[in-house]
Amino acid sequence: GGWEVDLRASTLMWSDQTHRIHDVAIGSQPALADWSRYFAPAQRAIIEMTAGECIAQRTPWDLELPMTTATGRSIWIRSVGAVEVEDGRPVRLVGTLQDVTAARAMREELRRSNTVLQSILDNLPCGLSVFDGELRLIAHNQQFRSLLDLPETLFAGPVTLFEDIMRNNAARGEY
Repeated sequence: GGWEVDLRASTLMWSDQTHRIHDVAIGSQPALADWSRYFAPAQRAIIEMTAGECIAQRTPWDLELPMTTATGRSIWIRSVGAVEVEDGRPVRLVGTLQDVTAARAMREELRRSNTVLQSILDNLPCGLSVFDGELRLIAHNQQFRSLLDLPETLFAGPVTLFEDIMRNNAARGEY
């Protein structure tokens, strides 16, 4: 959903989708002070600080925060916003609002699954490594590193290739 705050008139405008996200009747325009009732005090402080920085520094923002809708539903939203300036003065904050509850839940489930998988790998009584079709290391355990005496630097980047491991071992005279 879209939203806009007119800084000169101190008014707030919401798109139909923003109304839906908040669980309020489409067409009703909330007062500027009403936005804060959907957030806990800590989140309100973050939003106010971020909006203040946006206005002062002319930088956009991108936040994910928990929110409670008008019907009491707890959701997570992503707020992206920016300031519009006319004649060197901030006149408007504009942005979008997205319900990211499902995406956050999927990321959390993926994180939990990865934690369980890594725990299983780390507790195997042998060294294990898994490479994908492009020979990128996608899973391994500490026993694998220890058995081959692999330095931590091999695993510092975003991707460890089979070739990197072989070159490391060749440099040590193992092949």
